[in-house]
Amino acid sequence: MRVYLNRSLVTATGTRVPRLAGVEAFPNPATTQLTVSRPAALRGPLTATLFDALGREVRRAEVAAPTSTVPVADLPRGFYVLRLAAPTGVTSQRIVVQ
Repeated sequence: MRVYLNRSLVTATGTRVPRLAGVEAFPNPATTQLTVSRPAALRGPLTATLFDALGREVRRAEVAAPTSTVPVADLPRGFYVLRLAAPTGVTSQRIVVQ
């Protein structure tokens, strides 16, 4: 069996969205909060959206500063996907909450 990971995002209109560079979230695994770090050169709003294993949105936060936090202490333990979106691109990261 082979599993392929598609790291590109294609919108409903068929347009490919560029991947954000230099944006990261840590620690992973997280217990109380995630720290989202963005490059100072990245202008405009950055939205951090956390989805549970079933794809339901469980948290949304705006990341305005170069370093911001997203609380996760109240979330059940498990696997999540953090989607970081800006006008210039999108990136996703798997997150474990302990």
